[in-house]
Amino acid sequence: MRFLARSLIGLLLAALTLGLMGYGGLRLSESMRAAEEGKPGPRAPRERIYAVEVAPIVEERLRPMVVAYGEVMSARRLELRPVRGGALTALSSSFRDGGRVEAGELLFRTDPAMARSDLSRAEIALHEAEVEERLASEALALARRDLTGAQDRAVIQANILARQQDLRRRRVVTDSTVERATLDSSSAEQAVLAREQALADASSREARAAVALDRARLALEDARRALAETEVRAPFAGMLAETTAVLGRQVNAGEKLGVLIDPAEFEAAAPVSNAEYARLLDDQGALPERSATVTLDLGAREAVFEARLARAGAGSADAKTGRKLYARLDAAAAEALREGDFVTLRIAEPELDGVARLPATALTEDGRVLIVGRGDRLAERELTILRRMGNEVIVGDAPFGRDLVLQRRPELGAGVKVRPVPAQAAEAGEAMAAAPTRQTLVSLSPERRAALSALVQSTGRMPAERKAAALEALAAPEVPQRLVDRLERIEAALSRSGG
Repeated sequence: MRFLARSLIGLLLAALTLGLMGYGGLRLSESMRAAEEGKPGPRAPRERIYAVEVAPIVEERLRPMVVAYGEVMSARRLELRPVRGGALTALSSSFRDGGRVEAGELLFRTDPAMARSDLSRAEIALHEAEVEERLASEALALARRDLTGAQDRAVIQANILARQQDLRRRRVVTDSTVERATLDSSSAEQAVLAREQALADASSREARAAVALDRARLALEDARRALAETEVRAPFAGMLAETTAVLGRQVNAGEKLGVLIDPAEFEAAAPVSNAEYARLLDDQGALPERSATVTLDLGAREAVFEARLARAGAGSADAKTGRKLYARLDAAAAEALREGDFVTLRIAEPELDGVARLPATALTEDGRVLIVGRGDRLAERELTILRRMGNEVIVGDAPFGRDLVLQRRPELGAGVKVRPVPAQAAEAGEAMAAAPTRQTLVSLSPERRAALSALVQSTGRMPAERKAAALEALAAPEVPQRLVDRLERIEAALSRSGG
């Protein structure tokens, strides 16, 4: 058995040796054949180099903007409701949705017939009260004169009684004479008391007449006010909305017939987060007035209006977090804006110095970026993110002047060798995509216009249709400012890269 096993192992080794010799001969023959045919042999793989778009990191002094979305509302609005019910007998020709009225203009009037009748009755009642007050005053004057006469008679009767008593002591008159004098004196005193009571009654009558006169005057004022309340006039100039009034319609007291809005008091209200609200506060924790802009999207163009940050809401925003801010618009905005318009509110923050503005595609969520280092190899840096504004990020502690990779891709990382390409095609494409109606137009000198046109023509990576659009825009008498800025940045990037 041992002999058999050793024989098998020997056969296996011999077969393996013959196989290796055959494979070596085959490879040798293939190499000789390839050499005869002139084909190169296999070469060692080379390192892959990736083309990346780069742009230098520029140090800037920026004023970030808090961007919020909200609506336009008027700080001064009035619901139009009739005080008295009735039929609408008069209606302003401007009383319709969107109609403009002036201060003091008659908006509508309810039927004044009943109010005029009440006013006439109040005038008659006032006349009666005036007559009664005059009669009461005359009666009081007569009562006073009557009391004075009665008092004079009482004095005379008292003097007669005293004289008769003196004559009786001297036995000139009898006792019956003194008794009659005493009785006459007592009657005179009773007459005085009666006249005093009449005077008190006359005084009470005069007081009641004065009260009745005041009541009649108040009723007359109420009647006049009720007649005036049949008319509703505009307390301020404004615009009407939510109108429902129709001439001849029966309306109830307090029924809502429309709303009067003051366009001169327009405000933009928009919610912001707690972090954004905190960045707008000053060192004392107060919210100062700041410049702001309100943008209304009109489709083909945007309408931008100046505003001032006025105040923050008393409570939290609708989401129960953050604050609602109110920006006061200029009076010029009343021509284009309407209450309820959806607008974009941009509020200027305090300036940031020594920062850089980078595209959001160049950073990770934690602020790591790729920088082109020595030997065109990538190096990773972590930056401090200060603000996020749409597609841009403001960072601090940036390596200014270094080339930044504008678009992070999965195959890129630290140590990868790249071929830097100035981001000119993308910049020019964005400039062409911008609508000219949204840009400020500027005039260029012939030399500058020719230089920018040559730059566009020399750009090889720009699509033909965009290149034609750029040349057409540069040929116009006035050129969009944004296009000029983009082309100047491309020109600066090319000069830094040496080409």
